[in-house]
Amino acid sequence: MVTFIITTVVLGIIVKGVAGNLSANDVYNLQARTQPFELSPERGRFAIVQSLFEYRRLDFPKEVARYVIPDLAYRDGKFVTLFPPGVSFISSPLYYLGKQFNYSQYFSFLTVSIFAIINVFLIFKIVALLTSNKYAGILAGLIFLFSTTALPYAITLYQHHFTTFFILLSLFLFLKKKSITSLLLSYFKFIDIKVGKKIIVKLSYSIFVAFLAFVVGIIPNLAFSKYVYGNMFQLAGTVRGVKNVQVLEPDIEAARSNSEQAVDSNKSLSNFFQMSNVANGFQVLIASSERGFVFYAPVMLLSIFVIFVFSKSSDDNKKTIRLVFVVQLLILILYLMWGDPWGGWAFGPRYLIPLFSCNSILLGVVLNKYGKNLLMLALFSVLFIYGLAVNTAGALTTNALAPSKEVESASLPKVQYMFNFQMISDNHSSSFVYNNLLNQYFDLKTFFFLIISVVSVLYLINLILLYRSEYEN
Repeated sequence: MVTFIITTVVLGIIVKGVAGNLSANDVYNLQARTQPFELSPERGRFAIVQSLFEYRRLDFPKEVARYVIPDLAYRDGKFVTLFPPGVSFISSPLYYLGKQFNYSQYFSFLTVSIFAIINVFLIFKIVALLTSNKYAGILAGLIFLFSTTALPYAITLYQHHFTTFFILLSLFLFLKKKSITSLLLSYFKFIDIKVGKKIIVKLSYSIFVAFLAFVVGIIPNLAFSKYVYGNMFQLAGTVRGVKNVQVLEPDIEAARSNSEQAVDSNKSLSNFFQMSNVANGFQVLIASSERGFVFYAPVMLLSIFVIFVFSKSSDDNKKTIRLVFVVQLLILILYLMWGDPWGGWAFGPRYLIPLFSCNSILLGVVLNKYGKNLLMLALFSVLFIYGLAVNTAGALTTNALAPSKEVESASLPKVQYMFNFQMISDNHSSSFVYNNLLNQYFDLKTFFFLIISVVSVLYLINLILLYRSEYEN
């Protein structure tokens, strides 16, 4: 419990943000590095929430559309988003709550942090079920959140932790049910009738879960697509995109017809993923110094030792390990085929965050196996602290690192995260709490080392408890 409380506090402290209930003009002026809207994904998703609450509409008024570019579309006389609305809808309740306290943007971003904590808890539960060792589960959760790019994207308005949540929840339910068949059957076993002296009719909780998933997850998206795009089955990414601010001028039809100002390509889902992209995707996401997980989350490599655990695992655990491995493989292949493995301007391999969550489960299994091996524990610790330092630097400063295919990348170091360390030295932070409260007490370098120290101590305490529990066993 203490670990989860401290983890929650740390995330709350480093969430990106500024004070106030922002106007559309405010958002437009907060696009520089270290600002909460430094990149278009944050702006595009926040725009839906802002339009909904401030303008009572799901398309964009011109003042909102102005800051959404380049992820802006034009459809049937309306400016609309190129992003699915899920992240925006999920963050809406905290936007409304934060608005009551004059912190609407900060609370919106805090939604992602809450899901990140839930993901840590799910990893803990899954590993604990696999190993009966709670310390291995806690360590696996800490590794996922603090020693991978999960951290820089746990404090801003991106979709990765929501996606990760649904994957982990599915794995958890699978582990509880022991098989995919029993899991599926549990959703079809709606009514349980027992006949005795009394006839007892029980309504399965699965009905509620399935209904809730349908109502919360599917219906709002279908309704959104119908209202915004005119077709409930229209995918956001396949809509005509507008790439020039001149489209906001009165002669909108002339702007649309100008090929330099409007994108009029036939987009389709199948065109987004190509086998010909795999080689480049592998180099970018695995090995490159700008996005490769070897540079940003090398602790993930230690999951290879699960092969020595697999043969001695129970049949049920083997089944789960296989499933986790297959899920990772599917995620990896999907993004190796993606035409933009860089993830646009981004910090590290953000696409692999769901994969890192699955891989952390395997790391928990490895930690349980080698909990008495001091050399292995030392290797885990060195790689954990390395990843912690790199990703904390990203979280405290900026995610806006240009991919090598763009000319702006020429100003970045060869190992791109060194730019984030330079920003720490220059005292440029994106942290809401630091900028509004803590900067009067110490500089950013001190704050950075304070975060590193707190998390490292938390990790080492649980590592010692793991070692003691394994030694006693």
